[in-house]
Amino acid sequence: WDPFSLCANGAKWGPRKALTTTQLEAFDWFEDLAAFTEMMGDDDPDGELVPKIVQKCIFPEVARRLRQCWDVTCIEQSKRAAALLDECLLFEVGEDGAFNELLLAALERLRVCLRQFAPEVFVPAHLVSSWYASPVRKRLLWRCCKIAACAAHLEGRVADEQLAPLVLQEIFALRMAPHLQGPRLHLEEMDLLERFIEALPERWLDPLPAALSPLRDCLGPRAPKNAELSAERAYRLLQKMKCFDEAAALKL
Repeated sequence: WDPFSLCANGAKWGPRKALTTTQLEAFDWFEDLAAFTEMMGDDDPDGELVPKIVQKCIFPEVARRLRQCWDVTCIEQSKRAAALLDECLLFEVGEDGAFNELLLAALERLRVCLRQFAPEVFVPAHLVSSWYASPVRKRLLWRCCKIAACAAHLEGRVADEQLAPLVLQEIFALRMAPHLQGPRLHLEEMDLLERFIEALPERWLDPLPAALSPLRDCLGPRAPKNAELSAERAYRLLQKMKCFDEAAALKL
């Protein structure tokens, strides 16, 4: 089983090709077991056989794949991670919280990869100018943006109380915002911010979270006076952020 499609196209494991689907119905055993548990309808004492087997045998493997295989910088793999969680949720029965373990595995993977691939960077004051010109800074910012967009694919699966702080605080406030030179004067940073805000669920922006308040301020009327060329883009971005007063002020 290769749910993250990590193998080359057509790869075989043993006598058959790898299964790259996230749907458990593709397993050979699924149809026979499902039919067996439907023989007596709702009164079948084996009615929860398939969900219990999936929880015991498949859930641990999904958790392992999330922790060890998911590339959190890859949009396609992140879509597959979300699809795996959706599929597993269909087999959540009882109150043992087996599905919650999968959510914890996904969050753990995000945090581990964030530390590995986009660590917090502290720049001494005398090196700030060279840091702004460094291609490393640009790669760090875009990598953070990509991880944020991938993490946002888990929206609706992982609770907002856990996912939103990771994206807004751990990624934006701690890793992106400190390294922005001035979005209104540097159009590449505007590109970055547009991609970031576009990836966020709308409900996270109403009301505007505290982590994004500095962004609202630097895009709005407090922007440098020589930033007229980016005013229209800033206006559209503030509209997306639901900062309508600040957006309107740019039109005055």
